[in-house]
Amino acid sequence: MKASKAITKQLTDDISSIVVRAEEIDEQLGAVDELIESLTTLDNASLTAKASKIHESLLGVPALVDQTKAVQAKRQEIQQICATSCRAPGAFCIDARSGEPLCDGLEPDVYSLVDSLSPKDKLIVRVFGEAALKDKVKLSVSFLRSPDRLFEKDAAATAAKAATAPTIVLLAEQVAEIPEDTSITSLKIRYELAAGDPGSAIDESYAVSIDQGQYYLEFGALFPIVVNGSRRVVQTTLPGTGGERRLSVQEDWSVNPSIVLNVFPGGRRRGVISSFQDMRCATTFGDLLGVQAGVDLDLGQPFDRVFLGGVLEPVAGLSFNAGLALIQQEYLPSGHAENMILAEGDSLTPVRRYTPRFYFGATLTLDIVNTAATATTSFVGKLTR
Repeated sequence: MKASKAITKQLTDDISSIVVRAEEIDEQLGAVDELIESLTTLDNASLTAKASKIHESLLGVPALVDQTKAVQAKRQEIQQICATSCRAPGAFCIDARSGEPLCDGLEPDVYSLVDSLSPKDKLIVRVFGEAALKDKVKLSVSFLRSPDRLFEKDAAATAAKAATAPTIVLLAEQVAEIPEDTSITSLKIRYELAAGDPGSAIDESYAVSIDQGQYYLEFGALFPIVVNGSRRVVQTTLPGTGGERRLSVQEDWSVNPSIVLNVFPGGRRRGVISSFQDMRCATTFGDLLGVQAGVDLDLGQPFDRVFLGGVLEPVAGLSFNAGLALIQQEYLPSGHAENMILAEGDSLTPVRRYTPRFYFGATLTLDIVNTAATATTSFVGKLTR
């Protein structure tokens, strides 16, 4: 149960106990009235016994009232600490005794751990509890790189400071400043409380995603396989004819590297290696799906081939593509047909026009360098474990 909710429940339970005891007291007061009315008929021994029983039942009331006041004071103390030291998004407080958020459930709801952070943001993590827990508390913050590499943040916990309240003090504090590093995907907060009994030790972790922003455009090199992308008119000289030629058309699949612009209408997250990392419908489809337009890599005649297609990018820097290619190809001029024989000395110039063709292939961008480096580091790390 979370800290503030536990206190609220305790306070509620104690108040309920007070109500029950008050009813008992009321009943006892009724008995006192009856006792007074019957003084003339009871002997001293009976009067003493009844009065003693009533007195014993009332002895627990002051202790119960004190207990309730202590719980109320502790709750007020936590509310004051939360109001001054735990407001989101710049701060987050942990209850040393439970490892749970200190201010969870308090109104207004401005104390919860922020959902995401951006580069240059700062988050202060604080642990509050009894001073006796100081030597048992361990707090750390670290960053997760894409896809899953962990490194420790170079920041030391500050010395514990005494809070204004007498029972709850600041036991540990970490300040996390989000660097401008697009490979960082989330901030990890880990809290540990040592205990003599291993079963009662606490190890709690919290994660905050790092929002590196989005990009919508990327340039890359497309390596397309074009179905029947090569088409040319062939004039084959017939042997023993003195120069006559037979006309034919040859078609074949082709591979022509091209320059393309990929567009992601939903926005692609910066620094995310896999599109399936931290899967959510909008972000996953935004990372994964796009459209592309490109021209031939031969800049002397760049528009001989024009590519329009879709993008499926499962990892940063590598996408798979399919679509329509418009390619200038050779055709026989009007009045000519395949297998037609040209007489010696006749000339023929093929006609060039755009033809739609289906293509599929893969596109590489500069992000593939970072993806390859991350994959290599991860693989080497596994081998050396």
